[in-house]
Amino acid sequence: PEVTGSVAHSTVNGNLAYAGVVYLVWLGVKTVRSYAPLATEKNKIMPRLSIKQAALDGFLISFLNPNIALFFLALFGQFLTSSSTMATQLFMVLIIMLCSGVWLCLLASLAGHKKVLPVLRRNATWINRLCGSLLILVALKVMTM
Repeated sequence: PEVTGSVAHSTVNGNLAYAGVVYLVWLGVKTVRSYAPLATEKNKIMPRLSIKQAALDGFLISFLNPNIALFFLALFGQFLTSSSTMATQLFMVLIIMLCSGVWLCLLASLAGHKKVLPVLRRNATWINRLCGSLLILVALKVMTM
């Protein structure tokens, strides 16, 4: 039997979605089971970076980390179809970049505050468990779509 383009495309999409679900569950379980490194590093003084160096480090960590690419592929791959225009795809990428950038800057500002950091260190294990559980719930939601 002949396989049409749309059948092959839906099979690839289904396989990617399944792989994304498996990856999200693996990442969630790994996070739930992880120990809290912040809780074990008592008042470790880190060297102060310039804004330029911090931005470069953040970009390289994000750009070169395959886990981040797999996470976004698993989470947002379901919204892009073969009929999506290049403008739609670029718009999705820009929205993700903007939301991620704003969120991460806000998070870094809050987490690094001298009153917040000790609370995070004390509760790091529970924060890891919560975040891991959320990843597993997202995987289950993606699986039912």
